Amino acid sequence: MYRVSGLDSNEIVHRIWHQLIYCLKNLSKEQVNIKASFIKAIIDTLCNETGESNNAVIECCLLIGNQGKELDYKYEQLVDLLRIVLTKHIENEQLLTMVLQKYSTTVRVQGNINKVFLDLSKQLFSPLLDGRSLYPSLLPLIDDILKHILFHRTWISAYREYIQSISATKPISCPVSPLFTALETLIRAGNSNVINFLPLVFRHCINLIDPEKVSDIFELLVQMNTWLEKIENENLYIDGICQLLRILDEKHLIDQLLNNSLEERITNWMKDILFKRSFEHTSENYANLSVVCLCLHPTLVETNLSELTKLFSHSNQCLSIFLIGYIDLYSRMRSLPKFTKRLSIAFDTSIILPDQVLKHYRKCTSECTHTLIDEIWLSLLDQLDNNRINFIIIQLISALLDGYRLFDLNISHATLIEQSKIKYDRTLEKLRQQVNEIMSTSSNATHRICILQCYLSLGWFSLCLTSFLSSIPPVYDLYNHNGPLLSQTQWISLQADTEIQPILFSLACQRLYRALAVNENDIDPKFIENLLELSSFSSTTVVDQLEPFFDFLPKTKQLKLVKLFIRHIIEKPNIDRTWFISNEDRLRLIVQASVEYAIETNSHDDSQIKKKRKIDFEENIDSFYDHLQTKSCTIDGKIISLFTTVTFASIQTPGLLISIGWLALNTAPVSLESMQILLDIIHSSKVLPLLLINHLLEFTLNTNNEKMIDQVLTVLSANENYQSIVKTKANQIINTMKSNEDYQNIRLLEKHLLLFNHSRYLISSNDLCSIIDRLINSSTHSSISYSALDTRYIIAMIILNSVSSYNKYLIYLQQTWKSIAREIHENDNLKQVVISYAKHWVDVFQSNSTIDDINSLVKCLNDQYELISKVIQEIDQNQFQQWIENSIQNIKIPLEDQADNIDNCQQAFQLLQTLTHCSLNKEQNIYLMTILNSTLTKCGSLLTHLPMESSRLSQVVSFVFMFANNILMAKKAQLRSQIALSLLQCCLHLPMDILFLQHSNICKLVSLLIKHHTATLCKHVPIVETILKLLLQSVITQAKEKQQTEEDLIEAARDITKLSAHLIEQCKEDFRSTIVYVLIDYVHLLSKGVFMSSALKKTLNGVAFELFRISGERVEQYSGQMSVAERELLKQLHQQFKQYHMFKGAV
Repeated sequence: MYRVSGLDSNEIVHRIWHQLIYCLKNLSKEQVNIKASFIKAIIDTLCNETGESNNAVIECCLLIGNQGKELDYKYEQLVDLLRIVLTKHIENEQLLTMVLQKYSTTVRVQGNINKVFLDLSKQLFSPLLDGRSLYPSLLPLIDDILKHILFHRTWISAYREYIQSISATKPISCPVSPLFTALETLIRAGNSNVINFLPLVFRHCINLIDPEKVSDIFELLVQMNTWLEKIENENLYIDGICQLLRILDEKHLIDQLLNNSLEERITNWMKDILFKRSFEHTSENYANLSVVCLCLHPTLVETNLSELTKLFSHSNQCLSIFLIGYIDLYSRMRSLPKFTKRLSIAFDTSIILPDQVLKHYRKCTSECTHTLIDEIWLSLLDQLDNNRINFIIIQLISALLDGYRLFDLNISHATLIEQSKIKYDRTLEKLRQQVNEIMSTSSNATHRICILQCYLSLGWFSLCLTSFLSSIPPVYDLYNHNGPLLSQTQWISLQADTEIQPILFSLACQRLYRALAVNENDIDPKFIENLLELSSFSSTTVVDQLEPFFDFLPKTKQLKLVKLFIRHIIEKPNIDRTWFISNEDRLRLIVQASVEYAIETNSHDDSQIKKKRKIDFEENIDSFYDHLQTKSCTIDGKIISLFTTVTFASIQTPGLLISIGWLALNTAPVSLESMQILLDIIHSSKVLPLLLINHLLEFTLNTNNEKMIDQVLTVLSANENYQSIVKTKANQIINTMKSNEDYQNIRLLEKHLLLFNHSRYLISSNDLCSIIDRLINSSTHSSISYSALDTRYIIAMIILNSVSSYNKYLIYLQQTWKSIAREIHENDNLKQVVISYAKHWVDVFQSNSTIDDINSLVKCLNDQYELISKVIQEIDQNQFQQWIENSIQNIKIPLEDQADNIDNCQQAFQLLQTLTHCSLNKEQNIYLMTILNSTLTKCGSLLTHLPMESSRLSQVVSFVFMFANNILMAKKAQLRSQIALSLLQCCLHLPMDILFLQHSNICKLVSLLIKHHTATLCKHVPIVETILKLLLQSVITQAKEKQQTEEDLIEAARDITKLSAHLIEQCKEDFRSTIVYVLIDYVHLLSKGVFMSSALKKTLNGVAFELFRISGERVEQYSGQMSVAERELLKQLHQQFKQYHMFKGAV
């Protein structure tokens, strides 16, 4: 046992703090009064205790802060508390923020600034800087505290005295000495947070030094560098000295220092920084230090440039950092022409500069004036010695040309061409002089690429220039511009080099575009073949290269380009083709190229040369298709695969649809792709040539694909423009069969049965009967299936829908129905057949239908209420009653947990639900109402006696509630009032998880009962209130157990809110006196600490607000029964209601 804060044991301390937390949570701001002893207890506990007691103290402090109360610390207590929090509890950002804000406020009113300064320097300086780096969000607050104390105006003279003492090398004691002592100690220890704060001190001191005493700045800088040099970590040292040197550059002080007598000393000092200390010279930090020194003292760095470049030669990243800084320096001085000369002297001319450097050089030159660019270009050419290959200059010329903004220059085109042509020709000449030597002697691929890249840049520059000319000179060679750079032999030999292939490919693409820009007819097709033979290239990558220029080409040249690649596009199905069909304009190009390619490669008449007719999508659609039909072609399936992803409904040009349709019709062998494309085409809203539709129908009937045949015939027979084609085709087949006596060919009849079915209204009734008779009387049927439906069922549909008198077919129809009834649950395609039977039920069965027949019909057509009504009205009352009684026998209590029993029960409910929507005669309707009342009364018992372990409990509850809701909506107040009570009882005995899953059905059921059986519900208020409590409990339980998604929980809360609002509309007065108990129960559930998202809590509170409307002010009368926490929570909810929701909807 020992004493802590006046208490006897750790356990007592722990319990007392937790008791304080409980009180703070349940007391209002006005009820809390804080004494000085409490503040002392906080500091003592945080200083001496650990674990749970500390956590409890921190929670107490935060609770007090959240209540808007402030702890009245004395200054000394606040310093102790801040030190403890910074050293022991810095991980708690909220506590640290609160204490810092209090400290910031307190020190501004503290009278003794000297004491504050000393306390900060000796106790809080390092911990504050640690917090500054740990929490970026607190950086402004901490910096404000540090600047207010350390840089207070009181210390201006003290800072000046200290700086002067450094120059005089006579250490003196002054008020700010403790700060500099702390700085030196922490920097020598390698404290990175203090090093990052040092520039603020340095900048403050600079601002205090008189302009005539500029040498004091250098002395202070040397002093701080001396501290930094003691750091073993070289990255920390470089980072610290760089920050100090950047301030010199920022304040423009270096020029004043170098003009002083200190120039030699400063130069030597900076040289020591760069070269004396043994740095890791391949580090990025050292490269950054070199750039800083370059900006401050260019002469020093350029004098030692060769030495620096050797240090960076093994690191591209370091070299990039240094050269980018070098470029920026000369760019700011507008002396970029001199930069290249310096570079050529310091570097080996065979070096390849990093890409980052070239990109930056291109960016800087693109921002220069035309005059300065001319000067840079001429300077580069002067350094390009004919007898020595200088790869640095070649790379810089390439970057310069790539960044040249020709179209943005405000000078005349004639002047631009005149000024640029001389430099262009001179550059090209020097490249030619060097290229042969490089290509033949150098084994270094990067050197080859360097030369070719410059040549590529020169080519694009040339194309930009020629675009300003009224006429473009002819092109004699496809591989090069303005004369040969590489011979054809060299070109072919270089293609084998995989490293150089990409740049060769770019050159070839440029040549292709150049040729298109001049005259597309001069392009040699062999060039294209050679280009695409390179394994890594494709038509898509070629077009990607040319895409920036493609849309600027005339349509004829765009078409020429696509035609050049069409064979490759077709024969390489693995390449990406989306570019070619990305919009209708490009689709026109690919379709036209495909059609012309198909005609040229598949024409069967080569005896004479025929004049080619231009493909014109805008001409008359009939004549356009007639022209295509004159071409006897067999189309490769690879062509049609180009159009499988096209959205045909969005195509506005009928000619495109016709062309693609023609390609699909002539594709061999027939593929699913071509059939699907034809289906998509006829589904489009465009009017197509009748000849095309006729050919499409012929093509379809020959595919033996029943799905394709059925879909095509469905579209054509429903379209008035195309019905004549279906009729003509059907009659043509019938006449052919007559002349050839093909009525004996059962297989042929079955094959065309779908056509006869779709055209049944378009052909002669006698012909139709002949076909039907032959098929019915046949003893054998083909084993080949031409339809998803059996031949017998299609015949039955044709008879029922088309034959005017079918008495002679009654036996056949009745026998066929028996087969249908057996298969009705296994075949989803039978519904259309059953509908045909339902329309002619009385005529077919002539009062001989059985209960099983009617049952099969209703199960299949449970949503066809009009047809079902027509059938049921024709059966007698006894048969109707027997049918219903047989069905409801499956609604058993208790319902056994077996699949067959549950399915039969569900079907019985479904039957009654279907009959509710049907139009019945008077007797049938009276009997049905009796059955419905009886069945609804059973629902409560059915659910209460259902075994809870039932594996399909949720399914049973779902279909029972859906049945009840549908009957209530259909029959409304016609049902007996006792049913309302029975249905309410259903909701009281469900497990919580089932109750939650069925919340929508339950809320809907109670709302319907409120609406249509108000009087009954108002007599059973406790049951309704219990249902509300259970619904709220189910939502909160599911939120606690995290078994449902956030969206489902919010949806359930919304349903309960709507139900509560419905109570207000219908029976507010009946619930006014007792609904408060639902509110109390809800608050009790919330007080258990269930975590809920703000969105869910907001939605659930909406239920409480609706209940407040009913209860009025009575809620406060019952709050005495609640605990303090629950009472406070209820009070908060009631205040929110009165403030924001009480007058909702009121005007």
